Amino acid sequence: MFKMSGKGKSFLLGALLGGIAGSVAALLFAPKPGRELREDIAQQVQTVSGKTQDILQNVKEETLQFAARAKGSVVSAIDGWKAARKQASAGEPEQTAGDRQENSAG
Repeated sequence: MFKMSGKGKSFLLGALLGGIAGSVAALLFAPKPGRELREDIAQQVQTVSGKTQDILQNVKEETLQFAARAKGSVVSAIDGWKAARKQASAGEPEQTAGDRQENSAG
């Protein structure tokens, strides 16, 4: 998928709302009988509902992908921290029994 910036999302939302407003205005100002107008409005509601479902599905998929990437980054960072900690503790000189006795006596 592609990433959308804040401006891209705002534009998409504006275009969607503008399309809805334009469709409603066109239906209301068209010279049609009431029954036909109601059928057209119902059809437009179904169309908008379908588009909204598609957008929500895309947002859901992108959110799940982002969460998976974030989880991978966090796990990788933790693994790196553990490896660095292990390497640092391995680099410390090991204490002998005599060293431990001197440390505890002193």
